[in-house]
Amino acid sequence: MEDIGRACGVGKGAAYYYFPDGKKQVVEEVVREENKAFLARIEVAISEESDPVAQLHKLIEARASQIADYLQYTNTLAEIGEILARANELHHELYLQEAQQIRSILAKGVESGDFKEMNLDLMPIILLGALRSVEVQVMKMPELKAVIFQLFDLVMNGIRAAH
Repeated sequence: MEDIGRACGVGKGAAYYYFPDGKKQVVEEVVREENKAFLARIEVAISEESDPVAQLHKLIEARASQIADYLQYTNTLAEIGEILARANELHHELYLQEAQQIRSILAKGVESGDFKEMNLDLMPIILLGALRSVEVQVMKMPELKAVIFQLFDLVMNGIRAAH
């Protein structure tokens, strides 16, 4: 907290005034802000497209391009073991919000006839689970985006309605 205060040009006492729970609260606020920024960047990316196929592609592309930045926070949090549990709770909140974004895109695609009828409560969880699984397996590989886009092609061939 002393370092945080110094970096902000205030004393340790002032840092605790704004963050009474200390470094735990600081990390929580950082993770919350990063989660908001993460979702906002995805929202901007998908709002540029009207077609649900293109929106889903943009969502996956935006997620893939943010993984390196996100991993920096994950590594930092791993070093602060006592805060990891709370960070996981906050990441679960992000997961639920991402699932809602995907659900919205899928619902639009089903409504427009671009996607097959599907369980809109289950499919976002399956898709997000598949994305996270691939990311975990290949996150250190330089071809992460290529692998994720292969997953995108696989998924799209399964949910796209026959025309």
